[in-house]
Amino acid sequence: MGISLKKKTVLTFSLVMNSAALAQDSSQMSVHIYHSPRGISWKSPQSLARSVVRNTLTFEPHSIGHVSIKLECGTWTNRPAQTRFTGMTQGKGGRSEVQLLLKDKIGLGILFHTFRGRMDRAQDLKNELPWYHKNGGLAIHVAKIKDESCHRMADYIQAFDTANYDQFYGLHLRPRHREGAGCSAFIASVLEVGGLLSPETDLAWKQTVNVPWRWMGSPSRNVWLTSLLKSPRARSWANETEPHKKITFYDPDQMYRWAKKEWSKRRPHEKQKIGKTYVFFSDLRANPVPHDPFFF
Repeated sequence: MGISLKKKTVLTFSLVMNSAALAQDSSQMSVHIYHSPRGISWKSPQSLARSVVRNTLTFEPHSIGHVSIKLECGTWTNRPAQTRFTGMTQGKGGRSEVQLLLKDKIGLGILFHTFRGRMDRAQDLKNELPWYHKNGGLAIHVAKIKDESCHRMADYIQAFDTANYDQFYGLHLRPRHREGAGCSAFIASVLEVGGLLSPETDLAWKQTVNVPWRWMGSPSRNVWLTSLLKSPRARSWANETEPHKKITFYDPDQMYRWAKKEWSKRRPHEKQKIGKTYVFFSDLRANPVPHDPFFF
């Protein structure tokens, strides 16, 4: 059956109104994904330990990778335009990684350790850009988004900061459960709040490993870093029948590989390179804006 003239008119009107609404949205987000200097390997406990040491000794920025976000929100209802460039990072104070591994000997227990955290400062992130444009290791996803979505994400970041959840930093922490966050999990939660994290992208960014109990130190059991680096028993993660603790996390290096793949699929007018930085563009203004609570 054909569509009646009345239905055609309604459909056309809806499309026109939707297009007009999208045209009014002037907000933009830029997700910055920083690769670790030499690559973090999650193939086994041993490859992880070795790659972390190797990256740390480069003394280059973000030795285990990083993720941040820049929001440029247009005016929306009675809200003025605003810009926010931030992320989550490790703060000062508390036990350092060196102390935890060499003095406390907690081994892979460090994956479940909660460090002191803080919000990234916009000026620090801006100051790093020339280095990455020259040396590589940065991919940026720039997207047009709804003004409402942009302000909702900015409000979430402010609420997270105001509640001091940013004081807790760790790979295992869940931001929307009021636990704190790691850098990549925090940005994923920002996108989720804005309705901009698809299930496919969420899956592509994540990793899960079974951390063997034998490599997690405790007050009654020391795990020497040298053993992790050399022992043949550290060459595989635990299977489901072995004693272990599971961890699922967002991997900045994996996110960077995803970004480069997305860049390669884009048409010439949908991407560019700024020095050695990969930049690609999307239009996500059609994504519906969630209205669920920020925190669970």
